[in-house]
Order: sequence, then structure tokens, then C-alpha cells
Amino acid sequence: MRAKLLGFTLVLDIIHVDEHLWKAGAALYGETEATRATWVETQMQDILFSHTDRVIQRLEKEASDLPKSSSVGKVLGQVANYLRRNTEYMDYADYLRHGWPIGTGVVEGTCRHLVKDRMELSGMRWTLSGAGALLALRAVNENDDWEAFHEYRRKQQHKKLYGTPMNTRWLHHVQQLEIN
Repeated sequence: MRAKLLGFTLVLDIIHVDEHLWKAGAALYGETEATRATWVETQMQDILFSHTDRVIQRLEKEASDLPKSSSVGKVLGQVANYLRRNTEYMDYADYLRHGWPIGTGVVEGTCRHLVKDRMELSGMRWTLSGAGALLALRAVNENDDWEAFHEYRRKQQHKKLYGTPMNTRWLHHVQQLEIN
């Protein structure tokens, strides 16, 4: 898959990392101990500042202090291995500096709002081209690009019909006719 995504930066969803840290925290301190939340917060801060190596070292240190057969040690080792395997996708300090999302909640919410809420209504059946056209229009509407879209559409239609670019001086006049 990575070969097909050359030039793209892959980002591990921070929520997945958080879930693993809470699992490690529960192994260390139990589900209800307040110390667990403080411990997870400390680890998460290091991860958000792209110091995942520090968290891995802490986990491994804690695990090494336990007997080899310890279930706590096994959990800590699993979480350390998970972080190690995914470190290259966890440069959150850089991602945040670029203003990139580090969690998929925004994408998942957008998909639900843009796609699911409209496309999965009772009795709906869609062809691929019909669904694509509807989603494109919903995206235009949601981005408040409706006027720009219609201006572009009118110019393209004029060029298709007459073979020449549309004289934009008349565009305002056409828009006024559409309003009235």
C-alpha cells in the first residue's frame, strides 16, 4: 500500500495510540486508580511532542522490573511493540505544526454527514454515476461554493455551446435574471 502512496504522509490516528496507553495504564494501576489517568496524560504529552521513544523506554523499563510471566509485563511489552512498529507514523508535533488532523474523527464525521446521512435514506438505490454527482453537489453546497460552482458551470456550458469563452461582463446580468 505504501508504494501507492508515495509523497503522502501517513498519520496514525491518535485515538488508537490513546487506547493502547489506557490499556497499559490499566495493567499498571488498575481500571479505577486516579494515578492511571495521570500516567496516561504524561505518556500522551510525550507522544504529542514526538517523543515516542521515551514512552517506549518507560514501558520497557516497567516490564523489565516484573517477572517474565507477568501479565502486566506482557501488556506493557505489547504496547511498547505497537508504538515501536508505528513510530514513523507518529510525528505528531510535526503534523500539528502543519495543521494536519491527527485523528480520524473529522473525516469520519464528514463522511457520515456528507455521505451516509443522504445516501442511506430508506429505499434509496444509487448508480455509481448518480451517487458521484449527488455527492459532488453536496460537497459544493457544504463548502458554500454554490455561486462559484454555478459561475463555472455557466462558463463551461457557454464554451460547449458556442466554442468561445463566456464574456463575464454579462455574468452579473445573467445572475440577476436567475434571481428574478
